[in-house]
Parts: sequence; C-alpha cells; structure tokens
Amino acid sequence: MQQAIAKVANDQEASTRWDDAVQHLNQRPLDYRWIDNNLGIWFNSYYGHDEVYLLDPADQPIYAMQGGVRANPETFRRVAAQAVPLAEELRRTLRSPSRPRTAGEGATPGAWDMAVVAGRPAILSVKPIVPETGEGTLQPGTEYLHVSARYLDGTLLGQLSRDFLAKDARFSSRPEGEASLPVRNRARQTIGYIVWTPFQPGEQVEKRMIPALALALMFVAALLAWLLHQAWQRAREERELLELTFENVTQGILLTDSNLRLMIWNQRLCDMFGFAPQALKVGTELRDLVLINAQRGEVGEGDPAEIRDHVIASIARGDEQRAEMLREDGRILELFGRTISGGRYLLITRDVTDERKAARLKEELVSTVSHELRTPLTAIAGSLGLMVGSPVEPLPEKAARLAQIALRNCERLIALVNDLLDMDKLASGTAEFEFKEVDLRDLVRDAVEHNQPYAERFGVTLKAELPAKPFTARVDPLRIEQVLANLLSNAAKFSPRGSDVQVMLETEGAKARISVVDQGSGIAPEFRNRLFTRFAQQDATSQRQQSGTGLGLAITKAIVERHGGRIWLDPEVTVGSTFHLELPVTGA
Repeated sequence: MQQAIAKVANDQEASTRWDDAVQHLNQRPLDYRWIDNNLGIWFNSYYGHDEVYLLDPADQPIYAMQGGVRANPETFRRVAAQAVPLAEELRRTLRSPSRPRTAGEGATPGAWDMAVVAGRPAILSVKPIVPETGEGTLQPGTEYLHVSARYLDGTLLGQLSRDFLAKDARFSSRPEGEASLPVRNRARQTIGYIVWTPFQPGEQVEKRMIPALALALMFVAALLAWLLHQAWQRAREERELLELTFENVTQGILLTDSNLRLMIWNQRLCDMFGFAPQALKVGTELRDLVLINAQRGEVGEGDPAEIRDHVIASIARGDEQRAEMLREDGRILELFGRTISGGRYLLITRDVTDERKAARLKEELVSTVSHELRTPLTAIAGSLGLMVGSPVEPLPEKAARLAQIALRNCERLIALVNDLLDMDKLASGTAEFEFKEVDLRDLVRDAVEHNQPYAERFGVTLKAELPAKPFTARVDPLRIEQVLANLLSNAAKFSPRGSDVQVMLETEGAKARISVVDQGSGIAPEFRNRLFTRFAQQDATSQRQQSGTGLGLAITKAIVERHGGRIWLDPEVTVGSTFHLELPVTGA
C-alpha cells in the first residue's frame, strides 16, 4: 500500500512542479482544454487516477475530473470532508519557515491519507502547483493545489492483485476467509480490509507462466527460422557475387574450407592446370588435385604421393606458398597460396609464360648489345683519354672541355655495360667466383682505404670499426670488395658534407655481419621493396643529382647470395641508412 500511495504522489509531481502549469492557472479565463490534457483527464488516461480537483489559494474548487470526464467543480463536496483537512495541513507546511523546497531541487511537499469517500476506500493526495525554476513563485501558502483520488476497489486493486499474485482480491468492511489485510489511515484507524482467496503459489505461477512460455518459445522458434533463412539467403547472395567476381578476373582462383576441401573456384584455374570439369566439385579434397599435378611431373621430381604429402603439410602449417610451375604443355604458372581467416586456404595462379619469354628476350638483347658495345666504348675512352691527357699537343680550352665531358660520359657507359654484363652472368649462373679463405678485417680495411679518395670528393670520411680477433671466411675477395665498394660509394654520395660513414664488422653466431652506416637522407619507405631490383633508383633529381646505373644493389645482392649470405636495409633505423651484410665464417 505504501508503494501505491507513493506512486500517486510521484504521478502528481510530474505535472504540478511546472512553470506552464502555474502560468495557465493564473490566467483568465481558464484554458480548460489545456487543463484537461495536462492536469486533469490526462491523469486518468495515463496514470489511472479516478478523480482530480484543482483548488485556488482560498481552497475553492475551480476544476474537477471524475472517471476520465471533466465535471462540475462543485462536485468537490463529495471529497471535501477528507480533502480540505489535507489542504489546510499542506498550506501550514508551505507557510512554515522550515518548509521544504517548492521549486528547484528536491520533491515538493504534499499531504496524503487513506479515507472512505462516498462509501469507497481511496488514496487521497494533495500537491502544490509550483514552478520548477523558482521564477514567479507565489507567496508561500497561496499556491493552487492539485487533489487526486484513486479508489482501492477500482483498477488499483486489480493492479495490486496482478503484481502480488493475490487471487480474487477485493475490498471488504470486515476480514473474510484466511487471507486479509487491514487498511489503515494515518490515524491508524482501520477503514476496511483487502481480502483474497488463498492459493498454491506454484499452481498460480504455472498457470500464468505456461501460456507465456509457450508463446515465448513460439516466438524464439520463429525468430530462429527467420534468422536462418536470412543467413542462408545472404550466404547464397554472397556466393553468387563471389562466383561472379572469380569468373571475371584473369587469374585462376581456388578457395577451400579449413579442411582443405574445395568451396569455390573459377574456370580460368581449370584451364591453367588442365583439370577436367568433372575433376572439380564442391567438397573435392585439395590433396587429390595436388596429386594430379605431381603425377604429371609438374611439381618436381620424386614420388608423387610424397610430393603431395609435403605440399599439404606445408599448407596445414599455415606456410605461405610462392612458386612457379612448368606445365607439361610448356606454360609457366606463378602460384601464390596462403591461409586466410577461418583456416580457409586461398590459391591464386597467374600465367606468366609470355612475361618470362619477354624477360628472356630482353636479357638476351641486353647481353648481346652489351658485348657489342664494350669493345668500341673501350677504344673510344682510350682515345679520348689520350687527347685529354696529352702533354705534347694540348687541345684548345673549349675542345679540351668537350673532350673531358665526352670521356666522362664514355666511362659512364662503360660502367653501365660492365654492370649489365655482370648482372647477366650472375643471373645465368655463368659468373666466375674464386673462393678462398681470407680475414674479413683485411677486406673491410682495404675497401675503406680504396674508397676514401672517392668519398673525399663529397667531403665525407670513411671509418672502420674492426674487432681484435680475425674473422675468417671463404669468399671471393674481389667480389666482396665489389660489394663493399658499391655500399661505400652510395653512402658517400648521399651523406651530408662533413659527416662520417661507419663500417663495422661483428659476429652474429656462426656468421660475420658487416654494417655500413651513413647519416644521409635515408630511403623512402615506398621504395624499400624495390631497393634490390634492377635499374631501381629512388630519385634521379636528389639534392646532389647523383646518377648511377641502378644495377649496383641488384649485383650486390646476387654476389652476396652466391656466398650463402644475405644483405638487407635495417628497417628500424630512422636517421640515414644502415645496410647489413651477413656471410658465413669458418673461424672467429
């Protein structure tokens, strides 16, 4: 009952502490439609209050609502005997110096009681109508009052019956049966009893819950069916889109599930591998397709079953596959495979036959042209050198300058031709290497000494940091000197004047590491993946416009790999550039 009383007061609080309410009640004539919609009928339709009355500062009724309909204010006399004492009590509270706040923070004061009105038990609650902002507040005790009545034997009792599972709850003037509850007013006088029929709680809950549970289960089943249908529809649409995408790309594509069974593929893949249409269907195992290629001898030499098992084991480990396959019909396929989300495997194939033919023709052309150019260029360079350096018959100043320019360009062409020939020999495997055991400290020391004059042209100093112990490695000394000369010349060209280039030799396990560190402008991140490719140059218009053939690092990488080592640019360095060269050592 205390909850019900508090709810009536809280309902009133929502509309009685409101600037608009104060303004409308003080205007004349009264706007009864506005009062209906905000202070009267609305309390019945929204909160379930049975009667509402508005009293002016003299406690005279100016508005009445009964049962959801506006009534004559004179009908207030049906509740006046019980409501007027409450109104007087409230006004005394409002006039009190220690009265609670009527605006701003906190709830407004009120007065309430349980009473019998026209033979019916009711909750009576009286609240003052005040502004919520505190602006325009009336003299305390002169506020309009909002009187609300809610009968216990009406909708309120039905609501209490449902909330507390009190079967057949009703109001009576005396206790009846085994279950009853006295209703007392503030003076602790009993005004009646709420009585109900005893019942078994489990039975009542069961009767109430079974229909609701059945309905909930039906709803969940319908929802699951709808969600499954939507998921199936979406999956079908996505598959159709994926198939359409697969069929409109030039590469061959294959996708498996996490068990390496075929999910989707395109016709281009079938054509590239020469698979019969009936060989591929949803659920076909990838191992069966690998076996077909292995039996043709297209995956390498050896037992086809062992080759298949090796390939499948690599895929199962999540290894990334990059390879080229020579088909029995002479076509060359480039393969790229990787495991993607959900453990699925994606294979992409590309026919690179024409590309490889074009590359081979280009290499043959470059090799032929280089051989044909080197002899005449050497002769021309020799002649120009004699003309420029002859002390007997010196050339006129202008002619000497032109001859010097021609000699420099000729030397550049010779360097380019030599680089092209070196690259051709390294790529074809015909380059000659003379391996011998040497102390790498001597190679580094000689490289620094030989390249220092070149570095001085740029105002750069080469410095070597060498260990006390020897680092013995089996290498071709001339080739390693060629590698170091390329790295040191690049570092000198692109370092600021007055800076140092450090060359360090240190051990890394069973390998020797040579590091070349400069303080230059560094290498752009977008260029790093092309750094060791042929004819790669970061910027032909750099600040000193240093030119080169673009083959130096490609040759360097090929030489290092022939020694069983590796070379790379340190990605962690943010100032300048640091190249690391690792070579296996035979003693340290």
